[in-house]
Amino acid sequence: MSRFIKKRSKKVGLSPGSLVYIGNKKTEKVGITLIDYDAENINEKVIKKIEECFHFKKTPTVTWINLDGVHEIEIIDKIGKHYDIHPLILEDILNTDQRAKVDVFDSYIIIIFRMLSLDEKESKIDSEQISLILGHNYVISFQSVYVNL
Repeated sequence: MSRFIKKRSKKVGLSPGSLVYIGNKKTEKVGITLIDYDAENINEKVIKKIEECFHFKKTPTVTWINLDGVHEIEIIDKIGKHYDIHPLILEDILNTDQRAKVDVFDSYIIIIFRMLSLDEKESKIDSEQISLILGHNYVISFQSVYVNL
């Protein structure tokens, strides 16, 4: 039973919207992939710095920014500021135990849900939190780390 109980002491005493990662400790870098497309073209590339994605906000194409990992708060904060994402939404993205939800704002929709997959070798189910932000000409997806259930 104790593996299901998680301490949340990092958030105690902080104001709402404070960005604190809650989840399994990670050491590797967050992977960033950019897919920019329209009806006739598609361009996919791996990004080293999140700022490389920001100029696509004003293009007429649709831009999908995928982050594999949410444990680097600085990256989440930069995306939030550039795309005007509410701090409480960023807080929900960083909390990898978030319940499934959909919120509609004036300029974007946020969808948070769990993706389950079977680890046949270990005979366990892996759970990953996915957060999607759908804007006028952009999609931002945040994938948390797998956790064995």
